[in-house]
Amino acid sequence: MLLILSSAKTLVFDDVFTVPETTQAIYQEDANFLLDSLQTFTSEQLGQLLGVSKSLANLNYQRFQLFDTSQKQASILAYRGDVFKQLELEKFKDKDYLFAQNHLRIISGLYGILRPLDKMSPYRLEMSTRLKTEKADNLYQFWTQKVTHQLNNELEQHQTKVLLNLASDEYSRIIDSKLFKYPILKVSFKEMRNRKLKTIGIIAKKSRGLMTNWIIQNQIDDPSELKDYSGLGYHYDESLSNQQEMIFIK
Repeated sequence: MLLILSSAKTLVFDDVFTVPETTQAIYQEDANFLLDSLQTFTSEQLGQLLGVSKSLANLNYQRFQLFDTSQKQASILAYRGDVFKQLELEKFKDKDYLFAQNHLRIISGLYGILRPLDKMSPYRLEMSTRLKTEKADNLYQFWTQKVTHQLNNELEQHQTKVLLNLASDEYSRIIDSKLFKYPILKVSFKEMRNRKLKTIGIIAKKSRGLMTNWIIQNQIDDPSELKDYSGLGYHYDESLSNQQEMIFIK
């Protein structure tokens, strides 16, 4: 079983956690190609492309210009968004990092796909960013075939050939369902609000992170075992779930 998460905008590069030996991103050369394009943008142009404030545009202009010499860190340590903050890295042992390395993939606008121990530099590039290059009109065009192919190849080596989707729609749609060979199982977290089941964005993000942490620390490799998950008071609802989606409610 492989599980996917979306990359995060919030980054931290001063962590003190020790990880096993880091690895190089699978599509580092493709990331370098995108970087070459991004380095041609002025700070003002980057602000328009990324849809960010002047200060964030300046920050990311500097990041891209100094990319090759910037500090690098394992992706599982660098990302610190609402999902990744739920990973109890202070409790992780080598076996947890190695399980994550084999079972967790992070979808990234710049790197395409990252393993937890892959080295990355600080950047900002969401998958929905309309970056046009000589190879593609946008990042979905650029990455879809590559990421789909890579996940197919990796799952072929796994005993349990299921992709657990804990990513946002913006990132998970990078997978071409027509080319993907294996079942994709989405996980949703809903709660009752005004007599209707609704997904609450920030709580759903936290829940995706907590479930990822639970999967890693318990070395879960069978989707049926996810039915035992009960983080934040959620429980699996069999009547609402199906073969394509597991729904947890509270």
